[in-house]
Amino acid sequence: MDVVLDLDSFDPLTNTPIEILHNILLGVAKYLVTDLVKVVLKGHPSLLNKLMDSLKEYEKFQDLSQKFTRLLRHCSLFLGRDFKILVQILPIVLATKFLNDNEFFLIAPCFVYLGHLCSLVFVRAVKYNYNSYIAKVKNTVTSLIQKLYFYDKNYSIECHKLYISKLKLHLLTHLLNNL
Repeated sequence: MDVVLDLDSFDPLTNTPIEILHNILLGVAKYLVTDLVKVVLKGHPSLLNKLMDSLKEYEKFQDLSQKFTRLLRHCSLFLGRDFKILVQILPIVLATKFLNDNEFFLIAPCFVYLGHLCSLVFVRAVKYNYNSYIAKVKNTVTSLIQKLYFYDKNYSIECHKLYISKLKLHLLTHLLNNL
């Protein structure tokens, strides 16, 4: 178990590449979380409360506070760090607590692929199999864009803004140029 503590991983205090911060955390992650809270759950306050209660179970983790879960309704004001926390937790919460809720059927896969992408890009160094790493990032970006496109085409709430037309989503296709 001590080996986990020796892993060479991303240190958000030292550096966050600007492409990752703006295109992923303050781009796609912010769009998805805001869409989840302000569009998908807008007419379902009981589901929003259930989501906030589910997130409170993770308060024991270092960076998740009561203030954070209380302010979920105001998620558009979050910082990149807040979206990084949510991207790590939401796929698990949606897959375990909301598996049978139809409201999450289309958006949950988007969070899964976004979480997978973040797990790949928040690595400080790739020492082995760099080409394999690049292929995984490329496949994950492609899968995320496909899931967002599917979500756009099948979600019919009036105030939903299409992801496919957003510049930051397009910039994900150029993420490999910056790795």
